[in-house]
Amino acid sequence: MRVVSEKPWPRSVFLVVGVLALVAIAWLYRSTAVWMTDRWFAPDSYYNHGWLVPLVALFLAHRALKRTTIEHRPRPILGLSLILLGGGIHLVSLLAQVHFTSGFSVLFIFLGLLLSVSGAALFRALLFPVLFLGFMIPIPLAAIADLSLSLKLIATRLGGNTLVALGTGATLDGPFIRFGDDKLIIGDACSGLRSLIALTAFAVLFSSISPVGWMKKTFLSLSSLPVAILANAGRIVFLGVVTFFFGSEAIQGLVHDVSGLLIYVLAFWILFMIERVLAKLPGKVRVADGEKVEERAGSLILGGLVRGRFSRSGATASVLILFGMGYVGLNIEGASSVPPQSPQAMASIPYHLSGAVGRDEPLSDRTYELLETRDVLFRQYESEALSSVNVCIVFSGDNRKTAHPPEVCYRASGLEVESKDEIILHPDGDAEEFGAYRIVVSGQGHRRCAIYWYVSGDHFGRDYMKQQAHLAWNSFRGGATGGAMVRISTAMHPTDDLLLITERLQEFGRELAPYLR
Repeated sequence: MRVVSEKPWPRSVFLVVGVLALVAIAWLYRSTAVWMTDRWFAPDSYYNHGWLVPLVALFLAHRALKRTTIEHRPRPILGLSLILLGGGIHLVSLLAQVHFTSGFSVLFIFLGLLLSVSGAALFRALLFPVLFLGFMIPIPLAAIADLSLSLKLIATRLGGNTLVALGTGATLDGPFIRFGDDKLIIGDACSGLRSLIALTAFAVLFSSISPVGWMKKTFLSLSSLPVAILANAGRIVFLGVVTFFFGSEAIQGLVHDVSGLLIYVLAFWILFMIERVLAKLPGKVRVADGEKVEERAGSLILGGLVRGRFSRSGATASVLILFGMGYVGLNIEGASSVPPQSPQAMASIPYHLSGAVGRDEPLSDRTYELLETRDVLFRQYESEALSSVNVCIVFSGDNRKTAHPPEVCYRASGLEVESKDEIILHPDGDAEEFGAYRIVVSGQGHRRCAIYWYVSGDHFGRDYMKQQAHLAWNSFRGGATGGAMVRISTAMHPTDDLLLITERLQEFGRELAPYLR
């Protein structure tokens, strides 16, 4: 890296400012950092690669600085604006208890520091390494649950139809591919979401070091989605062929694990082939510093937007602002919230519903750990004529994540989601109808059907994100941050009719809903 400046700062000053800025960011984002590391190292995490992303970003930054001439022309006003924008998003996220948006807000702060301390040249050089840090930030669990189920069904159809075309006599049945009396179970681990997340990060990294233009880089990055789906479908075809010839027991253990590794080998090979084809296509090139690289018009436009005069006060103001926002964040995190009303709500739920008598069932410590709260009502309703029905209501006081979708807990318990459909509930009385989800799960010799919905104040609905938005808005206004997830379920037997079971659960839901308002 060559540094050109009319008034260069001493190296010691840069070091002090850099250390202070990092300390301020660490203080400001302490709770977000804890959340991210918990998600990285959680069992069956989709972000086991998260801790590697900062290391890769450092490598990219070092590589960019070695190739770049840095001219110190700081733009403190624009830089401080980005810092204030990132800090504002973070503080609002703390109020609303949304770690996902808080994680991304730190990228604005990093970019603002680059503009405040050095200017446009350093901003351009390190823009991509900073944005690459976005791959370390886990997406919400609700999004993971929906994406995992969708990708699993897509991969099952692709793999299953290929097996049918190969003449194996396979038939598709939700997440199962049946071969006569035998079957291949497509679990959540086979959805391909984990490989998609990791492969997308690799594709973006690979495209950044590829000597092709920005349009080809974009195409190469976006190609990670179909490549991941096709590679996962290929794994299903491989496991299906093994099941067809040798039985489902043959794919357990080593065969299953090795096929998971082969997904990445196949996907990386396809990406390399795509990059080779793109490199052979015509494109405008220029010669810079003795290297053949394609022209990037975007950098010229960006340079014109961030011109400014050299100012040491920008760096000082940046550090002071970060420490100030850290102090505000400390007060937000320590602020008392409106106490949850879960004990009163639990007491209002009747023990007689839909002709059945309920009794409270104890929950294991493992269940409480999965639910992340002890404000739970778990009641089993029984009648002489019909199968028992379980009612589970998970209340969330000042911790909204306890109302996460049931699929998350089912998967953590070793069950697989077979199907997920939308239904409508019509509560007793004058209350408006609302939407709910019906899911069918199986595993460990059991099969269950469940309906569930979310509660936030007087709002009932199936949409997890909408419920979280209601709770976040209430939290921002200083109101009650509590909500609930309501799940009604029953066991399914091979001869049971899904429609009749759904009607039975809807009847329970209609009678239960008025007591939750």
